[in-house]
Amino acid sequence: TDLHYYRGDAIPGKLPIILGHEFSGVVVEVGENVKNVSKGDRVVGPPSISCGECYYCREGREQLCLNRVGLGVHIDGCLAEYVKIPRADRALCKLPDDISFEEGCLIGDVMLTGFHAAEKVSPGDVVAVFGTGPIGFSSMLFAKVKGAGKVICVGRRDVALNFAREKLRVDATVNVKRENVVEKIKDLTGGLGVDVAIDAAGAQFTLKSAIDCLKRGGKLVVLALFVEPPSLDMIKVTMNELEIYGVLCPANVNKIQQVIEILRSKKLDVGSFITHRLSLDDAPRGFEILDRRIDNPVKVVVKP
Repeated sequence: TDLHYYRGDAIPGKLPIILGHEFSGVVVEVGENVKNVSKGDRVVGPPSISCGECYYCREGREQLCLNRVGLGVHIDGCLAEYVKIPRADRALCKLPDDISFEEGCLIGDVMLTGFHAAEKVSPGDVVAVFGTGPIGFSSMLFAKVKGAGKVICVGRRDVALNFAREKLRVDATVNVKRENVVEKIKDLTGGLGVDVAIDAAGAQFTLKSAIDCLKRGGKLVVLALFVEPPSLDMIKVTMNELEIYGVLCPANVNKIQQVIEILRSKKLDVGSFITHRLSLDDAPRGFEILDRRIDNPVKVVVKP
């Protein structure tokens, strides 16, 4: 999201603004009405903060909150030494001592979004994930946790596909530059296609390919942010009874706690997502690294 703002693909809700929506840290001060966290607590939180009172919050779908505020979007974000978190009891979750701050800063968005996407996966499903960014990788990780029978990574860079094979233990990879995606996936699935296709790339090509590789009755999960509205073959959707789900990062501390417990119990190596570490003064360099793909970045962490 921050990279979209850096590139000018999107504009934050207010300007000027401090960017940054993924964080971990230590509470240094609390408001008088805060009950769930205290000074000195190690914490993480989601990128957007819900009100807890609207229809969607009462339904447990805080990511759809009518009054949500986004860090680095509506209020100043966390690319700073200090950040003010409103509605802290709804927005902060304690981080156990056995999870580092580096790993912790991945939980509130990258891991949480992948976890939410993988909730559409059932044990034994064959899953194809399009996109080799952090959230695509997270979706692969949690699809495996959910018991997927086979996870296929689709991307265009060999270094990223190698990462998926070696670190995430995906079952197969497809390089779109050299292989016909749909044909390869049909070969891998005995001609049927996949049960779940997750689009974490956000391009017309990936969306079409994801639909084309689904088996009849399959699920399309879209969690990417498209720069331009894509077209969709609704005839194919209808005739094959495909199910389409949009996925946002759930602004829910209970789900964050679930992710934390999974990371602890499964001993997952989420630290391998971090390829670059920079000081706060070098944060602009981080955007350049991501934008130009310098030294094959996955996730850049900024330390104040």
